[in-house]
Amino acid sequence: MSDDMEPTLAATRAAAESVRTANHAAYHAPRGDTGNIYDRTGALVELLGSTEQIARVLGQHADRLKDAPGLFSDDGRPDPDTYAERAAARLHSASVVLDEAASLVNAAWSELSHLGVRPDAP
Repeated sequence: MSDDMEPTLAATRAAAESVRTANHAAYHAPRGDTGNIYDRTGALVELLGSTEQIARVLGQHADRLKDAPGLFSDDGRPDPDTYAERAAARLHSASVVLDEAASLVNAAWSELSHLGVRPDAP
């Protein structure tokens, strides 16, 4: 992480890189190990919850841009607030979808908690 990078941006970029690493590792993860799949699903629930939160907070920050003194748009639009309002609305919508995704993955996590593999199975 660069010392001059804003901490939230640095942490978000590091998280994105960690997710990419997890995606690649998943290709080689155990497929028949119910405990491992259960644990990875639980970690995804946490990840989606955190991602929902950052989308929600970013939406709040985008909404506050409307009140920024000297706000302008690069296309000369006389009402740059519109861009901030639309960005805030889209980030809010994303946070809602992420929350729904977290709920679905949480339900899957609960289903997986009932599974096991008998050690004497062929």
